[in-house]
Amino acid sequence: MIPAPEEAPIWSVLDRIGLPFRKTVGELLAQYGSQPCPLADGMDACLLPATPLVPGLSALSFLVRKGDDPTLPPDHLEARYRGPSRWFDRFRNRLAQRNFATAVQALQAEWGLGAETSHLNTLAREWRFGMAQVGVMVFPPELQTHVGLNTRDHRDPDGVSECRLLIHPGWLPPLTATEIDMARSFRVIGQVQDAGRWMQLAPERRKRWLRAEGPVPRSGYGIATGARGLVLVAGSTLVVLGRADLIRISRDVTKPAKGPGGVELGIVHAPKAFPDARPHHLILASVPYAPSALATEAAELAAGLDLPLTQSACEDW
Repeated sequence: MIPAPEEAPIWSVLDRIGLPFRKTVGELLAQYGSQPCPLADGMDACLLPATPLVPGLSALSFLVRKGDDPTLPPDHLEARYRGPSRWFDRFRNRLAQRNFATAVQALQAEWGLGAETSHLNTLAREWRFGMAQVGVMVFPPELQTHVGLNTRDHRDPDGVSECRLLIHPGWLPPLTATEIDMARSFRVIGQVQDAGRWMQLAPERRKRWLRAEGPVPRSGYGIATGARGLVLVAGSTLVVLGRADLIRISRDVTKPAKGPGGVELGIVHAPKAFPDARPHHLILASVPYAPSALATEAAELAAGLDLPLTQSACEDW
């Protein structure tokens, strides 16, 4: 029996509220279209139907960016909550806190306590299950003493106290027969240090995540290459990138200065089937500074894939 995925607690709720998070960007735009986004000047947003997770929540939406891969589902959905405005909340400047508390209470009913993620000028809490994540955040005016209001705050003063709700569904499309064949045939050229970190905390999420299903590598963390592309393995999860989509390998060194420095190994890729698609820089490993850290892995990966290797160095100011 195949165990339920780690993301199941969030996916089951999104299914219950009717959010079509498994559909691709192309399918959603064809079905629902887009309209000018009031939150981002000069950009459009696609509004999605769903029962609000918090009563009074605005529609969940995603930004429509030129160059996004239309074959992938959106993985950054956002909505805003503004509760009823009571005169004593305005007088005591407590609207942001009350909106935050209302949203947190509704989400805790679904997923429990969650994790405190407030930082500097924000109040924030998040719920994370595997690669799926839900979070809420407000910017209380009294915490913005070093930041001040932005142009949108001046246009829409009530927006200062609104609560942002963010959803990263982390939906992993099933492997295709071709991708399973790729995963079977690749040879492992090396292990990358801290490979589990980029799987769980990838800085950008719009990439071809694929859950390992069936007869595919389950040998732990590592990189496998072959004539048809690249397989990145971390536990029971992997990513498959076709050879035609790979652009270059990068090794970026940050030397200790004010900061501790570090070394990152990455790969730049973009789907060739969509000429307008933006290149993505996928971090494969990030380790503490050492002059030769990840140099062998970078050279082996570039040679194994016959890709150029670019290296950079700067100081950690």
